[in-house]
Amino acid sequence: MRNSENTKEAEEILARISEELARQKRTQSDLIAFLDLPKGAYSNWKAGKSRNFCEHLGAISEFLNVSTEYLVTGKDVQKTITNPREVELLTWYRKLSPEKQDAIRQMAKLLAE
Repeated sequence: MRNSENTKEAEEILARISEELARQKRTQSDLIAFLDLPKGAYSNWKAGKSRNFCEHLGAISEFLNVSTEYLVTGKDVQKTITNPREVELLTWYRKLSPEKQDAIRQMAKLLAE
């Protein structure tokens, strides 16, 4: 892949990250703090000065609660859920704010331990 193709792909990934942040009403600062990166990191990404966000795609997808596949390709490939109870739970979960989703994940983790 040529450098210009790499740049275009990186710009598309960053655009999906930005769109997802906006959709979830989360800030660039929230993401940078979660990743424990310097404050100017996101600005450097947007300006094209750095593409190191690609090194953090796993953590970014965790923060945004989306698949890494979605960030890279724009397509969210998920396992098919056939259990109606799981489908119902997932439907409710997706309607929650990111803060409430975090609380649900923490409660589920405690219940599973």
